[in-house]
Amino acid sequence: MFEVASRQIFEFGEFRLDATRRLLSKNGEAVNLTHKAFETLAQTVITTATTKVTRPIPPLRMSSSNPMLWGVIG
Repeated sequence: MFEVASRQIFEFGEFRLDATRRLLSKNGEAVNLTHKAFETLAQTVITTATTKVTRPIPPLRMSSSNPMLWGVIG
C-alpha cells in the first residue's frame, strides 16, 4: 500500500484522483473502484507525476515475433 505525505490531487482528462481521500471522479461523478484497482491506479498516477522523464518513451507496438507476449495465438 502506498502512503501519501500531504494532500495530493491529480487531474488527467475527465478524471480527478484525490489520493489522500482515496476518491476517483469522472466529470465530478464518483467512480467506484475495488481497493486493488484504486491502489494500482493511484500508484501509477503518483509515479508518473513524480518521475522526471529524460527522454521520450516509445509507444508499445504489437510484435509478430512474439505473439504469446500479447496473448495472441497464431
